Amino acid sequence: MPKLDDALLRDARQVNLIHYLRTLGYKPCYEKSTKALFSSPLREDRNPSFTVSYTDGAWKWIDWARDTHGDGIDLVMTLKRLDFQTAVKDLLGAGSATSGQPTYKTTPILSPHEIRRIYQKWRDKMTAERTYLLHQYFLSRHLAFPQGLGIVYLELTVNADGLKLPFLAIPAPSANPRSMTTLECRALDPASVPKLYRRRTLGPKTLWVVRRPSPALLVTESILDCLAGNQLLQHHVSLCALNSINLIEQLLPCAKQLRPKTIYLALDNDPRKPQHDKMPGQTAQLKARTLLVNAGYPVVDVRHHIRADVKDLHKLLIKDPTPISLIELERHGMIHLPSAHRP
Repeated sequence: MPKLDDALLRDARQVNLIHYLRTLGYKPCYEKSTKALFSSPLREDRNPSFTVSYTDGAWKWIDWARDTHGDGIDLVMTLKRLDFQTAVKDLLGAGSATSGQPTYKTTPILSPHEIRRIYQKWRDKMTAERTYLLHQYFLSRHLAFPQGLGIVYLELTVNADGLKLPFLAIPAPSANPRSMTTLECRALDPASVPKLYRRRTLGPKTLWVVRRPSPALLVTESILDCLAGNQLLQHHVSLCALNSINLIEQLLPCAKQLRPKTIYLALDNDPRKPQHDKMPGQTAQLKARTLLVNAGYPVVDVRHHIRADVKDLHKLLIKDPTPISLIELERHGMIHLPSAHRP
């Protein structure tokens, strides 16, 4: 077959994947003009984890549970089992109603300066009542209120209809105004709002870090898991929450800054999904461990939550709040040494 013209490929990649999937009968469970969340059209997906978005001048998709992604052409080839040229023709034939750039711009990622301005605004609006609500949030989760982390109450508009909800906001990577770039926001009453509205990130996704004068570093997926680990280990370690398993590559510069002698890795013990063999948390655990060990850091695979058959350290704390020593972590975990440390 003759090679397709570059202009045709560009036009095919401009086809709006939200509209395209709608024409096939797939309905988004969350939608803006430039992005949407679907149950994956490529597999059984009870917990929607398939996003499409308009970025860098083209429509793209990510299947988060399978860690696969591509453009519209890749999607049609996989979805309809077509070859490349036929998939391009299928997209172009979808009609102009599904094509082109979004009618308005995406919301830009907020700059550190804007994040700090928002944070200062809401910190100045803190009241005794709002402080009480923050304390209750952690108390209801069996966690002591983490003093010194700069957590504030704020309100965010979460959809195009103007729905406004109260959140708590945790500065990341730390509460230090000079390093703060991001606010990780969690709905104060998540049980009363749809799952899609329970979390927001203001600013770029980044690690959350608490540095202590300790030779040990605990790494978890979420901030709540880190705080639970902090209680279980009785405040003896530095803390790092990934906030997304897609940020594993950021672990290495974090470790170089903190210089721990041992890293305790406790990512999620996800249940195996019926539609595939991957366990995302433990797959990420292997990736993070390999990265760190190859860089020269001794790593302990924490297994206490796995032995207790719970997902993470937060659920372990709820199930059994008995304190754990670092010696116990190593006794019941798996120690991985860099080649230079091996006998």
